[in-house]
Amino acid sequence: MNTRRWISGLALPLVAGAAVTLVPATAQAAPQAGTVTLCANGSFSFELEWTTDGLETGLVSPGHCSTFNSPGGVREVNVIASAGPALWYVGSFQLDGGRNVKVTAVDTASGASYYVA
Repeated sequence: MNTRRWISGLALPLVAGAAVTLVPATAQAAPQAGTVTLCANGSFSFELEWTTDGLETGLVSPGHCSTFNSPGGVREVNVIASAGPALWYVGSFQLDGGRNVKVTAVDTASGASYYVA
């Protein structure tokens, strides 16, 4: 009878120790990267700029779409419009870099706008 108690008492610390060693590996997993597709509708070119990383997509010409890899994690992204040499800020949004998203930038009566899907 004493032997049984000793074996079950020994097994419990081993199982608990195994669970503890798994937690740090899960917590240190790198954020998963996704893609962002930028479509420029209308007469302006558009680009995206990750504010925390300084990354830019480059200009997407009117009537075209381009797909880019995005860094993992949640980042703030600026939408920038261009007409000739002039560049201007249109707006910003939070992008979950682990998702695949589409940003459609459009001309409006008051300038430029965008929506994220």
